[in-house]
Parts: sequence; structure tokens; C-alpha cells
Amino acid sequence: MKPPRPTPPVQASAGAWPPTFQLLGLALALFLLTTGCTSPLSPPSALVMRSSPIAAPPPGKSLIQVHRPRAAQGYKLYTGVYDSRSMVADLGNGHSVAYICEPGTHYIINRSVERVGVVEARVSADKTYHLWIDTAGAFIASFQIEPIKKKNTLAKKIPDWSADHIWVVRGPGAARHEESARPEIELILRDFVGGQKADRLRHLDPDDSF
Repeated sequence: MKPPRPTPPVQASAGAWPPTFQLLGLALALFLLTTGCTSPLSPPSALVMRSSPIAAPPPGKSLIQVHRPRAAQGYKLYTGVYDSRSMVADLGNGHSVAYICEPGTHYIINRSVERVGVVEARVSADKTYHLWIDTAGAFIASFQIEPIKKKNTLAKKIPDWSADHIWVVRGPGAARHEESARPEIELILRDFVGGQKADRLRHLDPDDSF
């Protein structure tokens, strides 16, 4: 009687993570999903001051509110928000800013370690618009600004964000930081507005007001 042939070892398919890493990745994903709403609110950075929410723009002006929902990833990091070359705010975890501006076209930019976002916001007088900062990345957190349109399911979360967040406004320390960031902002505008990254430009239209 022939002895049984040994069972060959199971080999992972090319590109597959070992089981230990798969379990760790699953645990990390569950942690991030379950702790996003309970991650701490960041203290305002040196570039901003505490403020209050604004319900509506002054007559003849437009209001753009930018929200960064609380998330476990990168909760200690901040992301700068600009209207073209002018700094609007430096947003931390669970921060919002109410930005009053002239009606017309604005290029709202955010900068972070690995990602840059630009939204072409065409806004009308006496209207309010909303943007949000998306957080991505498990090991190196990065942020990207996105428009919230009327049919977007995130629109339902705006009242909760408004109540929960720390509201900030540009502070005196922003001017020096704005000047040092100008070369990078110029490059971003050149790339996203008619340049090689124009396909990554997001859009907010006049009828996307709330």
C-alpha cells in the first residue's frame, strides 16, 4: 500500500495580503468606522479664531459653508482652505467655517499632505452653499474638498455638523501663512483651472444652493 501523498502548502495568490495582515486591516477598518463620530474636536489652530454659525448671507452677498466632519483618521491634522489666493480658514477635526463672499465664480482650494482639492463654485447673491472635507487614508490621512449638491445624501447631515462642530474664522495669523503658501497656490490654480489636472476640478453650480 502506497503511503498518502503529503498535502501541498496553500500559497497566497499574487498580490494577496497574508491572513494576519488581512485581519489587522479589517480590525482597523472597523475601528475607523465605529470611532469617526466620537473622535475628538480639534482645538482651533493659530491661523483661525472661534466664531459662530451664520444662518444667511448679508443682502447682495453669497455664503459658502465648509464643513470638516469628525473622523478618526488624521484627527490631529489641519487642512488649509483658500478662495484662490486668499486663505479662508485652517480646518481641524470637527470644524466648520462660514465664508461670506461676492457672487460669481470662486475657486475653493484645500491643501493636505497627499491630496489637493479644488471646487469651482459659481454662487449667486443671497444664497447659501455647502462644501465638505472628505478624509481618506488609513496610515497617512489626507483630505479633499467636495461640493454638496441638493440631491447628495450628505445634505441631511449638515444640521448635525452645524450643531456639533467648532465654528472658526480666519485670524490675524493667516496673512503671513497665506503669503508663504502663495507659490504653491499659484501652481494649484494653474494645474486645475485649464491645466493638466482640469479633469479633477469639482463643480458647484448656482442652483446647488440650500
